[in-house]
Amino acid sequence: MARTRYNPFSSLKHWLTPFQLILPFKAQQSSASLPPRIRECRAPRRKAPGVDAPELKSLWVEIRREYFPERTEIDRFTVLWSTRTQKNVLASCNSHRERVQVAVTFKREDCSQYLPALLYHEMCHAVLGVAGKRNGRRVIHGRDFYTLEARHPGIAALNLWIRSGGWRSAVQKDRARERREVRLSQITKPERTISRRGGESRSSAVAASSARDRFPK
Repeated sequence: MARTRYNPFSSLKHWLTPFQLILPFKAQQSSASLPPRIRECRAPRRKAPGVDAPELKSLWVEIRREYFPERTEIDRFTVLWSTRTQKNVLASCNSHRERVQVAVTFKREDCSQYLPALLYHEMCHAVLGVAGKRNGRRVIHGRDFYTLEARHPGIAALNLWIRSGGWRSAVQKDRARERREVRLSQITKPERTISRRGGESRSSAVAASSARDRFPK
């Protein structure tokens, strides 16, 4: 009697499709064997560095010269306004990309007085570098940070303004202004002069007739 060789996949082929059988082997392929379009899609996306806001950059350099005269490399940081209205984030500092973003709410006259203290807060992050870890957790505002931050006289007023609801009130006013501008833009939006069928719409015809009556040849 002839002996048959044991096949480990013999018990799987009854309930696995051919695609599922070859799936583990396909997963082992490296990205180098994939088509160019797929490799491009897997490439990590990076944001553009952006352009400095002149008013923020000049204030940033001025604060650095006053408090950290020996740290000239901090001047390389890109300091710009955020592209959208923030709700919880006043500002952010990315030490890897050397980028600082400030909420556009600080363009308001009632918020601009806290801008130097806010930039100094972010500059402390730039000076200390990447946050360390303690007990497996990231420590963003540690003891060294608070010691360095206390050198600026406007930090106490900034913290009091945030705790008393000043930041929340400013954000609410900004959002109300944005909603008002959207409503006004919808009211003053010019009417379409061409209909979907390609002909002249009724509103444009009425406007043309009224224009002929007001300015006859």
